[in-house]
Amino acid sequence: MEPRLVERKEMRVLGIRARTRNANEINLKSAKIPGLWNRFYDENIKSKITHRMDPDVILAVYNSYENDYLGEYDLLIGAQVSELEAIPGLSSQIILPSKYLVFKAKGQMPRAVMTAWAGIWDYFSSGKASHRRAYTADFEWYHAAKPSEVDIFVSVQ
Repeated sequence: MEPRLVERKEMRVLGIRARTRNANEINLKSAKIPGLWNRFYDENIKSKITHRMDPDVILAVYNSYENDYLGEYDLLIGAQVSELEAIPGLSSQIILPSKYLVFKAKGQMPRAVMTAWAGIWDYFSSGKASHRRAYTADFEWYHAAKPSEVDIFVSVQ
């Protein structure tokens, strides 16, 4: 898994949010991420998001890290918007300009994404990484035209 380095401008994202930690996501009783995805689709959250930049893209934004990948973090599932608008029940997030290493997850979802994240954690903890994680905001980029591929953007210093 060899990532590519990119720079991204500021992004505004609107969606639904939950706070969790990776240790909780291993157990179905304490996992919040599957329920957040179910809510996103069951309540058709995407249709409630105004000013969407690309109707075919869904973002899953990881931010407000407690410390590193072992601590708590927020996950916001939503869409990039051209302007933030207060919509009841939705949360917003501004992702500041940053450098990212981009990893690709391919295969059956969500297993491919989970496997990719395990590889990402290993990549950064192995000492072979060319950059250090910034733990500011990371995100998964889901595009409707490629349902079995996800780009994972990991913020780096």
